[in-house]
Amino acid sequence: MTHLQCLFVVLVAGAATCGHAQILPDATVQAELPPDLADCISRLSNKTSDTAAFLPSPEEAHMHCLQEFIWRTDQVNWDQFNVTAKDVDFISSLIKSIFASPKGKSRSKRQTNRGGIFPPTGFRIRREYRRLSDGERFAYHAALNQMKMNGQYDTFANLHQGIVITSAHEGPNFFGWHRVYLSLFEEALRRINRRLSLPYWDSSLDFDMENPVNSILFSPPFLGNGDGFVTSGPFANWQTPSGPLTRNIAEASRLLSKEVIQMILTRCRTREISDPTAQPQFNLEIAHGGPHVWIGGQMAGLNTAAHDPVFFMHHAFIDYIWELFRIRQFRFCGVNPSRDYPPTMGQHAPTRAMDGLPGYRNIDGYRSYWTRFWYRYERSPRCSMRRPYCGTPYLTCDRMRGRCISVARMLAPDEGAPALGAAAAFSATGRAASPRSSRARLQAASIDVGPRFRAPPAEPRTQAAQLSLMRVRRALPEGNQTETSIAKSKGGFTAPPSDGRTSDAMGFNIASGVPGGHDRVIDARNNGHVFPVSEPMEVLPPTVNTDQRLPDNFTTYDNSKNGNVSEWLFVPVLVKYHDSSQSTRPNTYSILRPRQSDACFYEHTEVHVKVQSQGLNYLGAYTDYLIFESNLPASTSPGFVAVRAPNVGPSEAMVTATHGCGHMCLPTCLVPDSKPALYQPCAGILKLMPIDVAKFRKSYDDASATYERGRNGLDRPEQDPPIVFHCSPRSYSPWASPGRHVVAGL
Repeated sequence: MTHLQCLFVVLVAGAATCGHAQILPDATVQAELPPDLADCISRLSNKTSDTAAFLPSPEEAHMHCLQEFIWRTDQVNWDQFNVTAKDVDFISSLIKSIFASPKGKSRSKRQTNRGGIFPPTGFRIRREYRRLSDGERFAYHAALNQMKMNGQYDTFANLHQGIVITSAHEGPNFFGWHRVYLSLFEEALRRINRRLSLPYWDSSLDFDMENPVNSILFSPPFLGNGDGFVTSGPFANWQTPSGPLTRNIAEASRLLSKEVIQMILTRCRTREISDPTAQPQFNLEIAHGGPHVWIGGQMAGLNTAAHDPVFFMHHAFIDYIWELFRIRQFRFCGVNPSRDYPPTMGQHAPTRAMDGLPGYRNIDGYRSYWTRFWYRYERSPRCSMRRPYCGTPYLTCDRMRGRCISVARMLAPDEGAPALGAAAAFSATGRAASPRSSRARLQAASIDVGPRFRAPPAEPRTQAAQLSLMRVRRALPEGNQTETSIAKSKGGFTAPPSDGRTSDAMGFNIASGVPGGHDRVIDARNNGHVFPVSEPMEVLPPTVNTDQRLPDNFTTYDNSKNGNVSEWLFVPVLVKYHDSSQSTRPNTYSILRPRQSDACFYEHTEVHVKVQSQGLNYLGAYTDYLIFESNLPASTSPGFVAVRAPNVGPSEAMVTATHGCGHMCLPTCLVPDSKPALYQPCAGILKLMPIDVAKFRKSYDDASATYERGRNGLDRPEQDPPIVFHCSPRSYSPWASPGRHVVAGL
């Protein structure tokens, strides 16, 4: 039995005997080697896997197993999702590409693998949908249709169902899960066209219209029709699992308003705006349900909403509002938004793996790197009396209120005509609506969307509110049937009188507000051909100060900027290098290298040892380099690796040491309470608990200084490193099978 196989027995059974020494039970600093990781190591070490033949060194084989473990998809209960094996492979490959280590980077003394922090397709700026130029909008639509045709769109849409309905809703994970979800969707979109970014839909620009139903958004150049089956625009005739893509705009609830957003932005803590602790007027998740229900059709259902492309733009706006909130937290409230995850148990627990998004935990959606290195938001269009331009011809400035509002679309000839026998469909003034409106209600009712979003009550300009008002009108005496009396009887409010632009006042509507005005400018605007270039506008600031950003060389940790890894703890490890061959070959040594040659010779006087920590339950890696004199038979040097601080739960990391041509060193772990210090061969896995935070330092320099003071007896009694590595040109590698010995002392 090889020593590696013996180690597996130790991990399962406790004590065992390997070679000539007894293996003691695992140290408290060591977590169990996950079975799937152990299986991969076993297969590659015994050369029983086809993959082993293509890996040039033991180090690369070891890292292959780590990556296979980190990006594993079996941690996700895919039975909860309507996805195929092909869908799973697509999501997994996308996430793997995001977290792949950057290539072509030069090594430095201390190096951090920033895979996952930077998107493969580059940084992007998200803008309001109507701020896209005509060409950008057409390209965005084309990319969405390509994703729809190749099945990738439906793959993403199908992730937003099943267990996600509870694990990513009605709790603090609502914000983080959707942030990661949108970012991955945007990355897939940019694989098709790297010039694109995910736009957001600011529905408050439509809420401030006299009648939001008439927004230009629901015209062929933009989202297509909003009354029933979608048969016009870029998403015409899309099919979903619940039937044809369907909408019924202004069905119920309400769009987001600037007043609601401003109310939310008066809070300072996440618990004040998230379920289940937020008061209704501050609850962003409940407010977000308003546009879902207002759009109607698939958008109204929790399991079906993502099948309408409006979903992703709406949620980008919710993410925009959350980012405004996070900026306020950082700048005015003195709260670190990356750590302001409310204490939660169950599916919303911060360290729980995200459902449907392998490799991420719930807390990862709160990390600041998303809006530092992945994307930023352009501010939603604003205007004033002095600057009455909204940055796009598809928005107009209401100078009296100093707000941008959407331009109205050209209505079809039958949209304002009276309904024929459609007693259940009503216009924004309570009259019978058009046949289109009646048909939209019937078509929307024909699809099964399952459970619906929680949403605010219906505002007066919706069908639900007008139907309710009609019932009240019938109950009042004829002489008292005024809009004010009806509203008071319901405890509600009335919409302002029509300004002549709405279908209710005219029976039809044109963008200019002048009947029969079909000039070229209006036609061009309604056809989406008046905005060839979108000039840049102000973007939101990052949630951290500029002096806390990573340096230009993002793969290198600059220890003069300790804020770069402020959430990490630096753990000391000891590396011992042994080379008994120095009596016959003082300046060279050989290591077996499977693929390149029979031996790999170093003609140098130095040996470089790389010590690396790789997160197992978090995303991140850290590397330290040590230098040894190769002409000495034995030498010892301390190193320091960074492990994610266990602020919200335990942190697990595998620590490895490699040298030469990728040969691996033997890890030995400290036996608890052993006097003198006793070490046993182990898997090299560190498990830090929240109680361990005070034991380690948050910067490399502090950790090094503390370690040296302890060794010299200047500060406090010396703390033994939790792991000691033994390196040798020919032995002590997990991929070989020499005898192992318990090592005592330092």
